[in-house]
Amino acid sequence: MTVVDDVALGDAGRPWWGARLWKRVEYPAYIIRRNPVTLFGFAVVVLFVIVGLAAPLLATHDPTAVSPADALKSPSREFWFGTDQYGRDVYSRVIHATRVDLFIALSSVGLAFTIGTVLGALAGYYGGATDMLLMRIVDVIMAFPPFILAMGTAAALGAGMANIIYVVALIQAPIYVRLARGEILSAKERAYADAARCLGNSGPRIIFGHLLPNCIPPILVQVAVNLSWAILNAAGLSFIGLGVRPPTAEWGLMINEGMSFMLSGQLWLVLFPGMAIFITILGFNLLADGLRDVFDPRLRW
Repeated sequence: MTVVDDVALGDAGRPWWGARLWKRVEYPAYIIRRNPVTLFGFAVVVLFVIVGLAAPLLATHDPTAVSPADALKSPSREFWFGTDQYGRDVYSRVIHATRVDLFIALSSVGLAFTIGTVLGALAGYYGGATDMLLMRIVDVIMAFPPFILAMGTAAALGAGMANIIYVVALIQAPIYVRLARGEILSAKERAYADAARCLGNSGPRIIFGHLLPNCIPPILVQVAVNLSWAILNAAGLSFIGLGVRPPTAEWGLMINEGMSFMLSGQLWLVLFPGMAIFITILGFNLLADGLRDVFDPRLRW
């Protein structure tokens, strides 16, 4: 039985609203099911979100509780990932750090996506001097290596979770500006855009009601990629002391605190937060690759 046959049979017996909802999700679900790599990435992202939301329930100890008597204990039944130099449970800190990094990634990427997409759409549709000025500003920002720019901005603003969100959003917003502008430049010349103008729609209505919804798919793929970059940038800034302040649990900060104990054999201090970063970034990148397949019209049946 073909996929089309499966879909046809799947619609039988559904109410009209259920059939419409199914037709919106059937193809993405099929793409994810047929690609084990994408399925793995999707599962990792879902697990990452669940762990972040349920961190207080999954943690076995208080992530900030200090116990000098338990300092630098290796992984055991009591301390699954061992303890750090202050006797804090590494497993509980890794779990709570998931919530912190998830919040930073979603907040920074959401802010960059919103601001960058709106500015890029307006610049692409109206053009002129505003478009030229905005794109020159974007070129200046993108001329700096992203992490170097993030370091300089974070040093100027100071350490802290709020500042790291602004910093990561700053270095990612230009990506959305250029991507949205390019998509709008192409979309505004199509027949449906001309029809919307002939019907007397205003510029903002054409942009946000007709053009931008049709330009969102490639931008969403970029969002999935940037979520992994946001986690990596946040961990990097925390590692060099410009990110989250201790004693808050954060993966990059945990690696920084455990680096000095690697030569003496306490590898678990760096191994587990490092593995958390690696697996999470891998999951988001694999999911982005699957989203590209979902939104590519050449792959549709």
